[in-house]
Amino acid sequence: MAVTFLLLLILFTFYPIANFLNDLAKLSAFQIALIFTGGLVFLLASGIELYFYYRIYSARRISMYDMFTLPLVMNLWGHILPFQGAFIYNALYLKSKYLISIGTNLKVYLFQFVCSISIGVIILLWFKINNNTIQPIEYFIYILSILIPFFYNKFWWLIQIFLQKYLPGRFQLDNFPYSEFSIKKIIFLFFINLMITFIYSLWLHVIAEILDYKISFVAILIAAILSKVALLFRFTPGNIGVNQFAFSGIFVLLGLTASQGVSISLYVSAAYFCISFTIGIVFHIINQKYISLNKIFLSQNEK
Repeated sequence: MAVTFLLLLILFTFYPIANFLNDLAKLSAFQIALIFTGGLVFLLASGIELYFYYRIYSARRISMYDMFTLPLVMNLWGHILPFQGAFIYNALYLKSKYLISIGTNLKVYLFQFVCSISIGVIILLWFKINNNTIQPIEYFIYILSILIPFFYNKFWWLIQIFLQKYLPGRFQLDNFPYSEFSIKKIIFLFFINLMITFIYSLWLHVIAEILDYKISFVAILIAAILSKVALLFRFTPGNIGVNQFAFSGIFVLLGLTASQGVSISLYVSAAYFCISFTIGIVFHIINQKYISLNKIFLSQNEK
């Protein structure tokens, strides 16, 4: 909480909260509902992403109910627990209901991370080439970063060997041999991630249009991709403060104003907060019946 307070104190020193409140007061009920709905659509769409990740990376098939409601409850826990609350809830819920191991949950989470990094690097590479600011040695680094998702399974396979050798019995890892993963599946998951990022970009573009910011969709898309990487580093409730600094820096990098980035990110954070403590909390209460401490701590050989 102290980190959150410090970030907000620094943030609102340069961007007075009165600016946000004044802009909010000018919005119509329809515009506010549109921002709220956009956030809800993005969270529901992210459930589709989770469905395919777990379908490929585990032997379990998540139900359609969980596909659409789990992201809403994860968003709630992202506000309750400052450090990776969404991931912790997701891992415990899926371990309890589907017996999906913590190791598999970590594998999926890290794959989402490397996909976002890869997509962000592609955009950054395009940006630097377009502005003629790239050095020859950077090509190697960027291309290597872009290819990380396509070698991810081999990387994870090496991690399993290390953990099983030096920490036997302490980590519940998946039993999928490396040979069962095809490059086609990796490419499929990569483009699923890109599709969800596109939906996120549309939402940000709607917010920018409502605020009457003259920002091209390409710039919004770049900002969305780069900010999605920042969203994976969650250290404060709802990532408040972190999101605002990330958006302001990205907008400045794109030749826009920091205040525009902060303003858009505040509406994103506000929408997440409202969704969490209205819809998210309802499904959290409903889903309590699926969580069993016995199953969470049960040792099992999950595939």
